[in-house]
Amino acid sequence: VLIGTNNLGNGHLPFPTAEGILELTKELLIQTKGKILLLKVLPRGDGFEILPKLCPPRCAVDGNPLQSFLPSIKKVNDELQSAMNTGNGTIQLAYLSRRLILVDCGESYMASGDGKMSEVNATLMPDLLHPYELGLKLMANCITDEIKG
Repeated sequence: VLIGTNNLGNGHLPFPTAEGILELTKELLIQTKGKILLLKVLPRGDGFEILPKLCPPRCAVDGNPLQSFLPSIKKVNDELQSAMNTGNGTIQLAYLSRRLILVDCGESYMASGDGKMSEVNATLMPDLLHPYELGLKLMANCITDEIKG
Protein backbone atom coordinates (compact mmCIF):
# COMPACT_ATOMS: atom_id res chain seq x y z
CA VAL A 1 0.00 0.00 0.00
CA LEU A 2 1.47 3.34 -1.07
CA ILE A 3 -0.81 6.24 -0.14
CA GLY A 4 -0.77 9.66 1.52
CA THR A 5 1.19 11.98 -0.75
CA ASN A 6 -1.92 13.19 -2.59
CA ASN A 7 -3.50 14.13 0.74
CA LEU A 8 -0.52 16.33 1.55
CA GLY A 9 -0.50 17.72 -1.98
CA ASN A 10 -4.13 18.73 -1.58
CA GLY A 11 -3.46 20.62 1.64
CA HIS A 12 -4.28 18.03 4.28
CA LEU A 13 -2.26 18.24 7.47
CA PRO A 14 0.18 15.47 8.42
CA PHE A 15 -1.70 14.04 11.41
CA PRO A 16 -5.06 13.57 9.60
CA THR A 17 -3.15 12.13 6.65
CA ALA A 18 -1.46 9.56 8.90
CA GLU A 19 -4.80 8.79 10.58
CA GLY A 20 -6.36 8.12 7.18
CA ILE A 21 -3.53 5.80 6.16
CA LEU A 22 -3.85 3.89 9.42
CA GLU A 23 -7.65 3.64 9.14
CA LEU A 24 -7.42 2.25 5.60
CA THR A 25 -4.73 -0.19 6.73
CA LYS A 26 -6.88 -1.26 9.68
CA GLU A 27 -9.83 -1.91 7.35
CA LEU A 28 -7.64 -4.00 5.05
CA LEU A 29 -6.45 -6.02 8.04
CA ILE A 30 -10.01 -6.59 9.21
CA GLN A 31 -11.42 -7.48 5.81
CA THR A 32 -8.58 -9.66 4.53
CA LYS A 33 -6.44 -12.52 5.77
CA GLY A 34 -3.24 -11.71 3.89
CA LYS A 35 -0.17 -9.75 4.81
CA ILE A 36 0.06 -6.02 4.12
CA LEU A 37 3.17 -4.19 3.06
CA LEU A 38 2.66 -0.51 3.91
CA LEU A 39 5.18 1.89 2.41
CA LYS A 40 6.02 5.09 4.18
CA VAL A 41 5.16 8.20 2.16
CA LEU A 42 7.84 8.83 -0.44
CA PRO A 43 9.60 12.19 -0.62
CA ARG A 44 8.38 14.69 -3.16
CA GLY A 45 10.21 17.69 -4.53
CA ASP A 46 7.39 19.70 -6.08
CA GLY A 47 6.70 21.83 -3.01
CA PHE A 48 8.04 25.00 -4.62
CA GLU A 49 5.28 24.68 -7.22
CA ILE A 50 2.35 23.31 -5.18
CA LEU A 51 2.74 24.82 -1.70
CA PRO A 52 2.24 28.49 -2.69
CA LYS A 53 -1.21 27.49 -4.03
CA LEU A 54 -2.09 26.00 -0.63
CA CYS A 55 -1.31 29.17 1.33
CA PRO A 56 -3.58 30.16 2.92
CA PRO A 57 -4.47 28.05 4.88
CA ARG A 58 -1.29 25.89 4.77
CA CYS A 59 1.30 28.59 5.51
CA ALA A 60 4.44 28.88 7.57
CA VAL A 61 4.29 30.66 10.93
CA ASP A 62 5.35 33.92 9.22
CA GLY A 63 2.39 33.71 6.83
CA ASN A 64 4.49 32.81 3.79
CA PRO A 65 4.04 29.59 1.80
CA LEU A 66 5.85 26.52 3.09
CA GLN A 67 8.94 25.71 1.05
CA SER A 68 8.92 21.90 1.12
CA PHE A 69 6.72 18.88 1.64
CA LEU A 70 9.55 17.01 3.36
CA PRO A 71 8.77 18.15 6.94
CA SER A 72 5.12 17.10 6.52
CA ILE A 73 6.15 13.77 5.01
CA LYS A 74 8.47 13.16 7.95
CA LYS A 75 5.63 13.89 10.39
CA VAL A 76 3.33 11.43 8.59
CA ASN A 77 6.01 8.74 8.50
CA ASP A 78 6.85 9.31 12.17
CA GLU A 79 3.16 8.90 13.05
CA LEU A 80 3.00 5.64 11.09
CA GLN A 81 6.09 4.29 12.85
CA SER A 82 4.74 5.40 16.22
CA ALA A 83 1.48 3.54 15.61
CA MET A 84 3.46 0.37 14.90
CA ASN A 85 5.59 0.73 18.03
CA THR A 86 3.29 2.21 20.65
CA GLY A 87 -0.24 1.94 19.32
CA ASN A 88 -2.69 -0.65 20.46
CA GLY A 89 -5.23 -2.83 18.81
CA THR A 90 -5.34 -4.11 15.25
CA ILE A 91 -2.42 -2.13 13.83
CA GLN A 92 0.14 -2.93 16.52
CA LEU A 93 -0.88 -6.59 16.79
CA ALA A 94 -0.58 -7.03 13.03
CA TYR A 95 2.81 -5.28 13.07
CA LEU A 96 4.14 -7.40 15.92
CA SER A 97 2.98 -10.59 14.21
CA ARG A 98 4.54 -9.46 10.89
CA ARG A 99 1.15 -9.49 9.18
CA LEU A 100 1.69 -5.75 8.66
CA ILE A 101 5.09 -4.61 7.49
CA LEU A 102 6.04 -0.94 7.37
CA VAL A 103 8.73 -0.20 4.78
CA ASP A 104 10.71 2.96 4.12
CA CYS A 105 11.88 3.13 0.51
CA GLY A 106 12.15 6.92 0.49
CA GLU A 107 15.83 7.46 1.23
CA SER A 108 16.79 6.18 -2.23
CA TYR A 109 14.87 9.01 -3.87
CA MET A 110 16.54 11.85 -1.99
CA ALA A 111 18.96 14.07 -3.89
CA SER A 112 22.17 15.53 -2.65
CA GLY A 113 22.79 19.24 -2.98
CA ASP A 114 21.01 22.45 -2.14
CA GLY A 115 18.03 24.28 -3.57
CA LYS A 116 14.39 23.60 -4.14
CA MET A 117 14.94 21.41 -7.18
CA SER A 118 17.27 19.03 -5.34
CA GLU A 119 14.95 17.55 -2.72
CA VAL A 120 14.48 14.42 -4.80
CA ASN A 121 16.61 12.89 -7.52
CA ALA A 122 15.05 14.05 -10.79
CA THR A 123 16.53 11.05 -12.61
CA LEU A 124 14.38 8.79 -10.43
CA MET A 125 11.37 11.15 -10.23
CA PRO A 126 11.39 13.38 -13.32
CA ASP A 127 8.24 15.26 -12.24
CA LEU A 128 9.62 15.36 -8.66
CA LEU A 129 6.66 13.27 -7.47
CA HIS A 130 6.27 9.96 -9.32
CA PRO A 131 9.03 7.37 -9.64
CA TYR A 132 9.93 6.68 -13.25
CA GLU A 133 11.71 3.63 -14.71
CA LEU A 134 14.82 3.69 -12.52
CA GLY A 135 12.79 4.87 -9.55
CA LEU A 136 10.34 2.01 -9.99
CA LYS A 137 13.23 -0.46 -10.12
CA LEU A 138 14.52 0.95 -6.83
CA MET A 139 11.07 0.57 -5.30
CA ALA A 140 10.80 -3.00 -6.58
CA ASN A 141 14.19 -3.80 -5.05
CA CYS A 142 13.21 -2.21 -1.73
CA ILE A 143 9.98 -4.21 -1.60
CA THR A 144 11.67 -7.43 -2.71
CA ASP A 145 14.40 -7.03 -0.09
CA GLU A 146 11.74 -6.60 2.61
CA ILE A 147 9.78 -9.63 1.46
CA LYS A 148 12.90 -11.81 1.31
CA GLY A 149 14.34 -10.42 4.55
